Amino acid sequence: MSNTNPDPDFNPYSAPAVVAEASQPQLLIQLEQYRTVRFGLQLIYYSIAAVAILMILLVVSTAIGFGGVTLIFTIVSGMGIFVAALVSIVGFCMCAACPNPNEKTLAFSSILCLMINVAGTLLSNLMPVFAVNETLLIFSGVASAVGSIANFAGSILFCLLLKRIGSNISSDSLKRNSQRALIWFLVLIGIIIFFVVGASLFGAIGRGWVGAEALLVIFGLTLIVSGLITFFKFLSMLRTGIDELKLNRHAQT
Repeated sequence: MSNTNPDPDFNPYSAPAVVAEASQPQLLIQLEQYRTVRFGLQLIYYSIAAVAILMILLVVSTAIGFGGVTLIFTIVSGMGIFVAALVSIVGFCMCAACPNPNEKTLAFSSILCLMINVAGTLLSNLMPVFAVNETLLIFSGVASAVGSIANFAGSILFCLLLKRIGSNISSDSLKRNSQRALIWFLVLIGIIIFFVVGASLFGAIGRGWVGAEALLVIFGLTLIVSGLITFFKFLSMLRTGIDELKLNRHAQT
């Protein structure tokens, strides 16, 4: 193993990399910051996976029906989903530890969008409970729409963040998977817009049109399929980020 100190351009994540003692204080700080980012990605990855598993089990248990057991499992699943959501938020915030300025801008922007999404979701769910007039109900709908837009914007910015990190650590696989996730998020957004506009048109002038219901079914299936693909691409991007931020992953000893 080489015992020489690395030069200023030494990249402990690039391939090939040589295991060396990093004596530069700045390099040591960057390693710790990327280690924090990696842990944040792990929190996001496993919390999202946990939510998906709990949702599937919840749907299955509800469909089969076990009486009181189903009720207990529903309560436990709800608590688990809530905890996983909090953990994922912590993970997103930890990604702001990224060391480079061109990464931090994207990281803080994605976190801001995440906070807007959380606030919009809370308001849209709480407002109908306390609504005493139609204005508050309208505000609830606006908050829900703003939260959804912020959610997609934050997801896009997060993909760009991991793509930028991939560039900075010379990881082609992270750049490639981030690009794929980004493309599928854009495709999903386009399909949602097309679906909403199409549903509005059918609702306004499509009554009596032959095949209108079939088109709506096609739109819905397309939305579900694209959503699942986007979900798995996002998980793949996270998994790649976790693997690629492992120190000296291609080290030569």
